[in-house]
Amino acid sequence: MNRPPMLEISDPAVTWSPDNAPYSGRFGDVYFSTEDGLAESRHVFLKGIGAPQIWAGRRRFSIGETGFGSGRNFLATWAAWQRSASPDAVLSYVAVEGFPLSLEQMARALAPFSDVHDLARQLVDNYPDPHPGFHQITFAGGRVRLLLLFGPVEEMLAALVGLMDAWYLDGFSPQKNPAMWSDEVLATVAKLSNPGARVATFTAASRVRRTLEQVGFDVEKTPGYGQKRECLRGTFKGPSAPSKLAPWFDIPTPLGANARIAIIGAGVAGGALAHALKPMGAKVTVYDRHPQPAGGASGNPVGLLQPRPADPRQPYARFQTDAYLHTLRVLEELAKDHAVWKGTRGVISVARDDGFLDRYLTWVREGALPEKHARTLSPAETEALSGVPVGGPSVFFPTAGSIDPAAVCRALLTDTDCKFGVTVTGLRAVDAGWQLIDADGAIIAVAEAVVLANGVDAKDLSPACDLALHAKRGQVSFVKATAQSRQQKVGLSYGGYATAAVGDGGGHVLGATYDVCDDWSDLSWRDLKAQDHQQNLDLLAARSPVLAGLFGETITGGRASLRTTTADHAPVIGPLFNDADYEAAYGDLRHGKPRERYPSAADLTGVPGLYVLTAFGSRGFALATLAADVLVAEMFGLPVPMEKSVIESVHPARFLVRSLKRR
Repeated sequence: MNRPPMLEISDPAVTWSPDNAPYSGRFGDVYFSTEDGLAESRHVFLKGIGAPQIWAGRRRFSIGETGFGSGRNFLATWAAWQRSASPDAVLSYVAVEGFPLSLEQMARALAPFSDVHDLARQLVDNYPDPHPGFHQITFAGGRVRLLLLFGPVEEMLAALVGLMDAWYLDGFSPQKNPAMWSDEVLATVAKLSNPGARVATFTAASRVRRTLEQVGFDVEKTPGYGQKRECLRGTFKGPSAPSKLAPWFDIPTPLGANARIAIIGAGVAGGALAHALKPMGAKVTVYDRHPQPAGGASGNPVGLLQPRPADPRQPYARFQTDAYLHTLRVLEELAKDHAVWKGTRGVISVARDDGFLDRYLTWVREGALPEKHARTLSPAETEALSGVPVGGPSVFFPTAGSIDPAAVCRALLTDTDCKFGVTVTGLRAVDAGWQLIDADGAIIAVAEAVVLANGVDAKDLSPACDLALHAKRGQVSFVKATAQSRQQKVGLSYGGYATAAVGDGGGHVLGATYDVCDDWSDLSWRDLKAQDHQQNLDLLAARSPVLAGLFGETITGGRASLRTTTADHAPVIGPLFNDADYEAAYGDLRHGKPRERYPSAADLTGVPGLYVLTAFGSRGFALATLAADVLVAEMFGLPVPMEKSVIESVHPARFLVRSLKRR
């Protein structure tokens, strides 16, 4: 995925038949049969893979689709799953679409399907912007997971990590859309298939049949639907392909459905993970040394949630955008029952230098964000939207906003078993998994799996490896509001940030310093520093002297916390590892031997059942919800909602691997 991303990837050349069926002008083909699109889906695809019998008794089942189109195959599958699957089973549905319909087109295309009206409405209500990338959406309390991959099919499948139990091949006809049916695409479909995976497709083209057979499928012709005489269905007879990940980044054996999982830390990382684990059937308990959620870095009274546009050619930049959009979906769901937002939605990012707007404009134009999520403002427009004179142009993020961090954490932890005021000081391996040990050596609990979501303190609980985490002390300042500063409507970002006044009698939050803390065991870092308050005021004055003049300099308090970072500024997400195992297995990486000559990290005995989710720096609330979904997918063997290259770039062992390659 190193191509220049597209700003607009939806299909504008869609026309409509008299009965509201969509037709692609780009490919000169219909999206589905005008006779009965759902009946076609049920005959060709559901019957083609042997559903619902194929998933009977399965706790997890994954389906891949090439060509999401209007989503009718997904809706037909969801409806059948809802009727026949076990109530605690999880369906993962992964669909690639190079030219997604717009929201309006999707709603119009699905309107005639009255027998799945409720499901169609939920899909339309949660349908993402037609923006390149990975879009994870969940339904039915998280038991139906839809992962939409918007982009060219070959590139998107190459970036996917996960194995499918069945495939729907439905990307317009091979004659009219040959890229969807290329030998490379079908070979990748085979590589992403579990042994015995079923495949179904509307086409009976001999080239498609031959290619499927060449890549490992046993294929047969069966009667087609309507005027289509024949279609194809088959079974994958080949062995599972080697993991697409580098051996040293392979995902461990999945946990059992009813695994006992201990999460250490009740900040945004631990809360997001507990929330993502709910549909998995696991027995989850969260432990935290504080008396309530968000007692550490997640506990500031107000935070700004905003995207961070960056070069969309870079995989990690795309992950940040995917994560921001994912977080918005999660927060909108939480906001139905919890007051997670504060004040007026929107954040204004003030231009910091002459190149600031040029960079942001370039990145947005190249696809860093869907257009509706960012726009530039003149100085006058900035003042009108912010309510205060800022003194320059800016970028406005209308879907961003001020959040209540503690409220978000509490909402994420709803209905989760939480043990507060409990300090875990050690982990001990036993036959049943891991014992959680307190400072006196007493056993707190035993769990089959443990996830360290406790910031930089994860270093102290990593029994066999160096996680290469660093602590950065951040101090925010509470500033008394003035009559003029109370006119501020939305949060302002300028390298630091200034929130609107909190509540009727509250002030602003200015933040935050970002200083290295080498010894966080010395709790003096908690003490507020006058020079840090001044630093926050000085940064505001440097970015916007006009605005600083409205605020005044009356400090009423503040808060200090530790943010966890890494040398490459990326988070740490995935399984823990054993330094000695890696040294033995991969100690000669510098010699450049072929990857296939190395053992899989999944086969190393090291520290099974230990995972880590931390090091989000100042971006925890923007990144943690998608990162948690990624970790859940890795823990339970589901398709991972993150590009392969990014999975490797956030793996906990990456720093050791880089060191081994340099030796």
